[in-house]
Amino acid sequence: MILETALGKTFEVDGKKISGKRVIADMVSKAAVTGRVKFPGDTEDSVISVKDWIGLVQWVYERIDGKPKQPLTGEGDEPLHIFVSLRTADD
Repeated sequence: MILETALGKTFEVDGKKISGKRVIADMVSKAAVTGRVKFPGDTEDSVISVKDWIGLVQWVYERIDGKPKQPLTGEGDEPLHIFVSLRTADD
């Protein structure tokens, strides 16, 4: 709650009033798409490393799509097989 409250405040960035949440969202989305990020107060973009870019993109997708689901397993962690049999009214 503390971080949510702090990021809900309005800040002045590049002469515009913008919420902290929007500042973070803009920075994260630009860095994930371009590999560059401009920190408030800087005049030029910073380039992030490939390793940091990969980590950021993974983080973004986990937040958007959710973490990958683990496969279902049966006894002894063997893959779980599910068979479905469809019957018609004639069966």
